[in-house]
Amino acid sequence: MNQAARAVSAIVLAGGSSRRLGGADKPMLTVAGKSLLQRTFDSLHAAGVTSIAVVGPERALTLPDGVVCVQESPLGAGPAAATLRGVAALRCDTDSLVIVLAADLPLVGDSLLALVSGAHEAVGRGHDGAMLRAEGHDQYLAHCARHGSLVSASQGDGMVNAPMKELIEQLDLVRVDVEAHNVLDTDTWQAVAEARRALGGQMTGISEWAQQASVIAGVDGLPLDIDAILELARDAAHGIERPAAPVSTFILGYAAATSGLDAAGVAALASELGRAALAQNNDAE
Repeated sequence: MNQAARAVSAIVLAGGSSRRLGGADKPMLTVAGKSLLQRTFDSLHAAGVTSIAVVGPERALTLPDGVVCVQESPLGAGPAAATLRGVAALRCDTDSLVIVLAADLPLVGDSLLALVSGAHEAVGRGHDGAMLRAEGHDQYLAHCARHGSLVSASQGDGMVNAPMKELIEQLDLVRVDVEAHNVLDTDTWQAVAEARRALGGQMTGISEWAQQASVIAGVDGLPLDIDAILELARDAAHGIERPAAPVSTFILGYAAATSGLDAAGVAALASELGRAALAQNNDAE
């Protein structure tokens, strides 16, 4: 099979516990207006990939055409096991190429064409594929190999809880050297900020900050109604004085936590406090 005819599919590793990010759902973090997962899809499509298996928990999102979502078994079994679960989900010819890519590499897009080209050439010389390398360090979570080679590597115990290196060692991969920033993984908030700067800005809005702040504060997933909070802050600043805005929103948050309010309850209390603050101004007039 010649290079032009060799199809390319992909496995996106979108699980993990994200301990260094406080347990945030890392693939869904927004970087310059897009989630990391969406950026991964876009990069793969730009590299000519049309068939993608995402391995990770079910998420409330609409998957693009040609994308399926599966889960490793058992859950949390690690990237090697997740890769092999993705291999099983793809419907590929033995000689098709498969990109294996982590969902937390937002700057990798510019390197994917070089990776695929390197894999084509490597397979033509009898190797299994290629892997990205930066500053002498292999990026195990960015490689491209023959589907048949990955199937062969999946024989045995399924690599449950095995490090990705153990799977890579079963493959004969040539290295494709790239710049370090191309394989920046967003494992820390500092790395997330670096990726945002590289992609044309830091945070694109208050929702990104609210997401990050919630994780840092240990309240990820709280019933956050940003519009209601901002309206309260505006009303308190206008009805009393500017320092009343942060004081009022702190009181709202504290009351919501101690009373166990849901999103509707937070919005209702914010509205009540806002009316009271405006009434202060009316009384003064």
